[in-house]
Amino acid sequence: MATRKKTAPREKKKKDFSIGGTIQTGWEIAAEHVSVLLPAVLIISAISIGFALLQAGCNLLMTAADHSDQEGVKGALTVLSLLFLGFVLIVRIVLNTWVEAGLFIIILRFATQRDAQIRDLFPTLEKTWKYFLGCLLLCLVVLGGVILLIVPGVIWGIQYQYVPYLMVDKGLSVGEAFQLSARMTQGLKWKLFLYDLCLCGVGLLGLLACCIGVVWAAVVIQVASACLYRNLLLQTDRRLAVKKVD
Repeated sequence: MATRKKTAPREKKKKDFSIGGTIQTGWEIAAEHVSVLLPAVLIISAISIGFALLQAGCNLLMTAADHSDQEGVKGALTVLSLLFLGFVLIVRIVLNTWVEAGLFIIILRFATQRDAQIRDLFPTLEKTWKYFLGCLLLCLVVLGGVILLIVPGVIWGIQYQYVPYLMVDKGLSVGEAFQLSARMTQGLKWKLFLYDLCLCGVGLLGLLACCIGVVWAAVVIQVASACLYRNLLLQTDRRLAVKKVD
């Protein structure tokens, strides 16, 4: 009687990615969708310039208050300038978070081979909240690691960098996003660290090309990082990666 030959268990393929290939893909996708990305960046820049001018106006009010000889006028101008400055700062934080979440979503959609329009720069409150919460929690985790010994902050920053992506793109809860991000980066922390160093090099090259170079380098870096997120998610949980979530 013939004996059945036992087949060796199939080894699970290790996750991997190409640093140069990821950056090149980021460049190509950014160039392909420059008609949407460039206006989006210009809108965000215009908003930042507008708030900078408003803050400059607050500083002028405070300067006028300091040079006033009348105590009543000086006190009124000081209070008015402080109230106006506080209002401007609050609105700036809210509006910047809103449009930054929008740019994040636009880049994420392009990196995952979906369409995006300039109107996506102004996402829903739910998407904006998930983006803000994911970024805030990631910053707190990294800050906690830095306070401990610096090195844990770097490790945790790499390990949990995809928490905002997963919360916004796939609608995962905080706990689910942290767990999956850890799985996505498992065994790749050193290579991801080298990848981040290469992105710093891209940023320096953009700095050498002056203002427009810095803006373009920042866009390429964000698109490349979104592409890497997509790549690692496909290798970690393909079913979730291809699942459509609005």
